[in-house]
Amino acid sequence: MNSTLYIDKKIVIFESDDWGMLGMRDLDAFERLKAKGYHQLGEYNWDYYSLELPEDMEALYRVLSTHSDSFGLPPVFTCYFVVANPDYEKIKQAGYREFHILDLSQGFPGMWKNRENLLNSYKEGIKRGLIYPGYHGLCHFHYDAWLRALQNGERDVLDCIEEHVSYIPSLRADALCYDYLDESIQASFLSLEAQEERVKKGVEAFERIFGFPPAVTTAPRYAWNLDTEKIWHKYGINYIGAGNRQVGIESGIHHKLGENNQWGMPYLIRNVTFEPRRVNACQDAIAEIDFLFKAQQPAILETHSINFHSSIKNFREQSLERLDQLLYLIEKKYPDVVYLTSQQFGDILAKGHCYLRNEERMEVNIHRTNPIYLGKFYFHKKKSALKRYFKTRSK
Repeated sequence: MNSTLYIDKKIVIFESDDWGMLGMRDLDAFERLKAKGYHQLGEYNWDYYSLELPEDMEALYRVLSTHSDSFGLPPVFTCYFVVANPDYEKIKQAGYREFHILDLSQGFPGMWKNRENLLNSYKEGIKRGLIYPGYHGLCHFHYDAWLRALQNGERDVLDCIEEHVSYIPSLRADALCYDYLDESIQASFLSLEAQEERVKKGVEAFERIFGFPPAVTTAPRYAWNLDTEKIWHKYGINYIGAGNRQVGIESGIHHKLGENNQWGMPYLIRNVTFEPRRVNACQDAIAEIDFLFKAQQPAILETHSINFHSSIKNFREQSLERLDQLLYLIEKKYPDVVYLTSQQFGDILAKGHCYLRNEERMEVNIHRTNPIYLGKFYFHKKKSALKRYFKTRSK
């Protein structure tokens, strides 16, 4: 359905990607790689991506727990987890010809320190209603291409694996940072069978980690196709978190909030960018939320775990200040705001209601019309579109 969806509640959903995924191990690994000649290391923010520490999670929980919505419930992050990481030692022992993984329930590679309690930190946040886990993929990268690079003796990946790091994002992200694409340049996808093998392993790992199957998913870097959706549905996933455009589709497929695919799975289209490590993140986000609420739209905020990391570069401190500021502004201006998980909002789209954490059933009236769509695009374009829409309505 290509109509625009309107709701009678002021709903805010935080969708946050890349939790549980290994990046740069620590500052020692960062400096050793830089000393080997990778002088551009650090020019790209994602080179500082590592893996959250238990204290990063606790700091996030402290901020979230000081806020509440109109039901007295705290804001909650739907954290999309990468459920497994490479077992670097086994991969090396196999001569780079086999891919071995450690899922989050099995811990992390031997050189990764200070994460022994990380899984317990995740579970504590879930128990307290401060985070909710979604499925972000098995490993978030094209490991067949990575193994080929290792087999071919490509220096950067060989240097990285010695540090229990997969690759340097500023060198390899565009080629490797996908779960379902086969060759990113040609925009071709893995076969249905190959994708199913990954999703099956990933969903099984998710259940081992969290004790229940995933209800929501988002593809790494929004790259998926119809085969992927078919497999997600087969393995019990109900809702698809996404931007309004799929990556890797030559013709370009654009989705709209609340649109269902052929298996009845609604797309939960993100329409606000909130990366609080950026200076104007709070001001831009609250301005977009204002416009969305005026147009009776939910605010689905996209953010990433890197904002809350502190182990290599301390993004966490300022990010939490800006998150705290944003939540304060939302609650002050909109005391009737409701904070939901992606799963709860998916239930609203599918059933017209959801159950809150206090077990209260919340009904939401939904209606659809055909005017403008407020997807995720540049703020000034959204502003102009809204002005045109409201001008038309006033005539």
